[in-house]
Amino acid sequence: MPIDKPELLKIALLGACGGLLSGLLGVSGGVVLVPALVLILGWNQKLAQGTSLAVSLPPVGILAVMDYHRGGHVRLDAAVIMAVGVFLGCYVGGRVVQHLPAHRLRQGFGVLLLIIGLKMAFKL
Repeated sequence: MPIDKPELLKIALLGACGGLLSGLLGVSGGVVLVPALVLILGWNQKLAQGTSLAVSLPPVGILAVMDYHRGGHVRLDAAVIMAVGVFLGCYVGGRVVQHLPAHRLRQGFGVLLLIIGLKMAFKL
C-alpha cells in the first residue's frame, strides 16, 4: 500500500521525534514510535510493533552512541551482552506475538508503559 503525502509527513515527523527522544533520553521505538503509530496514525498494535522493530534494524542510534561513548557513558561490554539477549528475546517475542489478539497486546503494552512511567516519576 503506497503512503500518501499527509501520512508521509506524519511518518517522517514521528521518525525525527523518535530519534530526538532516543538520543536525549535513551528510549527506543517501543516507548515512542509504537504509541505514536497506534495513537496518531491509527495503526494496529502488531503493525506498529513490527514497523518499530524494522526501524531498529539499521544502526539508527550509532551517532548518539558515539557521543555517549565520548562522554564516558557507555558500557560496551554490557551492551554486547544485552544485544545477544535482545536478539534472542526478539526472536521468541516475535513468534509468540503472532498468536496474541492485537487488542490484548495493546492493553498489556499500555499497562507496562504506565507502570514504568509511575516508577520513573515517583521512584516506586
